Amino acid sequence: MVPVDREQELKLQTILNRIKGVEVQEIGPKGLAVVLEAASTRELKKMSEEINKLDEVVDFSLGYLNWEDQAEIPDNNK
Repeated sequence: MVPVDREQELKLQTILNRIKGVEVQEIGPKGLAVVLEAASTRELKKMSEEINKLDEVVDFSLGYLNWEDQAEIPDNNK
């Protein structure tokens, strides 16, 4: 995830660590590496959308998704 500017990194880290299921793993030259944990891909999508809406974030992309842990959860929205 790329913050708007380098000065926003620590503020963004604090904001992200307050979101349930989000953990900042590292702050590096290209931005913040975060781990998102949720019970379903639907929840991951909601978390991603929440993060992407933050004023401090200029770019957010999902780099890896562990499908092995994905439980079979009925989709009641169909």
